[in-house]
Amino acid sequence: MKKKIEILKDYLKNDDIIFLCHHNADPDAVGAAIGLKQLANSFSKKKSKEKNLKISADSVSKLSRSILKELNEKIEIIEYPKLPKTVFLVDTSSINQVTVNSEELTNSDVILIDHHKKTDLINFCKFYIVDENSTSTCEIVANLFREMKIYPPKNIRIGLLCGILYDTKHLKIAKESTFNIL
Repeated sequence: MKKKIEILKDYLKNDDIIFLCHHNADPDAVGAAIGLKQLANSFSKKKSKEKNLKISADSVSKLSRSILKELNEKIEIIEYPKLPKTVFLVDTSSINQVTVNSEELTNSDVILIDHHKKTDLINFCKFYIVDENSTSTCEIVANLFREMKIYPPKNIRIGLLCGILYDTKHLKIAKESTFNIL
């Protein structure tokens, strides 16, 4: 896992990153994207205002909009966003779940962070962390914070918790690893 974290850090250090969530982005997608954006800010030598870090989806669920508002986080709602060199696909198991220009995507460094079963989407990726044993992508991102020994701010912790609670049906299908990360 240490080698994967070092590779991930290198991608997170880039100054121009988009974190793409699936259609009708749920709290797991949104919470994980917020967490990854925070990690990217943690590794930057530049101030966060000097970086171009965006979270984007073609639509967001009503619950996710409420969470974003409460956490004072912004998400770009757009179909076919302009893709920078570094593209994170968050909580997305199929290319059909995001509305992007496929040709642009092949010209980007695509990183996938997900908890669903691996699909042919990994063929687009330069790097991926897919953990099918995790109950949510937020659980994976929370574990990344722990592995990197970074304590996230309160709003990020809340976003990650919302995603974990959502994807585990309020912990009904949580695993021991889920409770360990909480």
